[in-house]
Amino acid sequence: MKNTLNKVESPVDKRDDFIETYIALNKKNISLLTFILQGYEGFATATTIDKTRAIVKLFIMADFIFEIEDLLKSLNADLKTEEVLLSPD
Repeated sequence: MKNTLNKVESPVDKRDDFIETYIALNKKNISLLTFILQGYEGFATATTIDKTRAIVKLFIMADFIFEIEDLLKSLNADLKTEEVLLSPD
């Protein structure tokens, strides 16, 4: 059966379906952030990159970038997150 659906372009122009970003936060809040993101199933995932400096890599689905940005802004008062830039190794 031939697919007759038209492909709709995402408003976010990305090569991939997800966006990677890094955030730093208090070490004790890494598991809380991960738990909260799990509640938004499919929106984003978190991977701890450096547990001593508490740097987390977020993989955010491109379709949900605005929702995750709003979520992180609202959590910032409690989690004290900040975006960090990492140089490639």
